[in-house]
Amino acid sequence: MNTIKGKCDLCSKPDGYGGHNLQKCKDCGLLVHELCYATVPTDSKNPNWICHACKAVGTEVEVNVPSKVGGCGPKTGTHREVMRQETRPMECALCSVKTGIHAMHPLYDMPGAEGRQLVLPATGVGFKKTEKRLAWVHSLCAQFICSNDGTRGCVYGTYDGGKWEIASDDDSDHVQKYEKGTKVSKMFDAGLFSGEILEYHPTEKLYTVVYEDGDREDLEEDEVEEMLVSRKQSRCSNETLNTDNQSKDDEGLAATEWFVISNDSKHSKIIAESRELKCTICNSIDKRSFRIPVQCSAWNKSEFSEFKKCHKKDKYEKRSQCVTLQCMWDVLVGQLATMQG
Repeated sequence: MNTIKGKCDLCSKPDGYGGHNLQKCKDCGLLVHELCYATVPTDSKNPNWICHACKAVGTEVEVNVPSKVGGCGPKTGTHREVMRQETRPMECALCSVKTGIHAMHPLYDMPGAEGRQLVLPATGVGFKKTEKRLAWVHSLCAQFICSNDGTRGCVYGTYDGGKWEIASDDDSDHVQKYEKGTKVSKMFDAGLFSGEILEYHPTEKLYTVVYEDGDREDLEEDEVEEMLVSRKQSRCSNETLNTDNQSKDDEGLAATEWFVISNDSKHSKIIAESRELKCTICNSIDKRSFRIPVQCSAWNKSEFSEFKKCHKKDKYEKRSQCVTLQCMWDVLVGQLATMQG
């Protein structure tokens, strides 16, 4: 298999890193690992592959009216209108970046069959006026919120026409699913680390995983499931995929089609509280958008190394400080420029 030159837009790693297959959009040149982009992985290159953003150009999309996070209850779907995606989307609803070619996913108002793409309202006046437009998010921003300890579940992906998976509140009969010694792997800033399950804590329903460098972390069952080495290997060996790489495989694996901002009471409260916090980098508070600030995961293995400079080693600072995704992008771009220079 030929190797594509360049690095993934989401993880900044080259083709083949950690066994991940890189694809290149034939229209915009975007480079993404299939798994990083939340598509079903293959073991071949697709010269006709087109990213979600480019594929949307020129299409007409039916949207709910009014368009709001969580829908409008029983009235959802009773009134709709059609909007057209005229150009490749570059504006992210979860951060302030509005330029550049990046991996994108559509943002919907709700999951399920009645869900439709969210509409960003018109803003400004005069020459600064921006017309209403279809909502998109950087795939990286959505996944960053999904993986952050404080905001996990506030944004989630759907598949196969709006299906989604959430943990049941009734877990009184929960049993250990993965045995001690089960092999896992996880991508961190320093690279891909292998590990295994060390023990299971039935009271907390958490698995302790130890990595090859000796570090440990406690994970929930769904997190362990995403890290299973056996699952990743079965993904890469599957040969029943269609050429568009968007269908499910024999194990039920499916590509993420769109992202949704959670509207349940638990996550709505988390989102509202996060928007009350001041960004520790730019000192701003953002309450008038769909953006979701993230608190730094201090001393957590998944914490981005540059964010360690933004907090002190005490619990108060860890709870009270946050970072907007706009500032996260600025830090990442600065780091990449330094590395390339």
